[in-house]
Amino acid sequence: MYLTRKVFERVFGRSFKDLGMELVYDVAHNIGKFETHKIDGKETRLFIHRKGATRAFPEGHSVLPEK
Repeated sequence: MYLTRKVFERVFGRSFKDLGMELVYDVAHNIGKFETHKIDGKETRLFIHRKGATRAFPEGHSVLPEK
């Protein structure tokens, strides 16, 4: 969003606020990353692509805060 705002400011000669460019939601829609999953009982490192989805972790997972 930052670079988009800068381009619009340069092209139109006005600030992004004057142009009404308010950020509503800024999360990558397509995400790809390496994850480890169990396949046929064996831990396997895979590249997972999620289109418009976020990975869900079970309760108590190490990446989640306790509270």
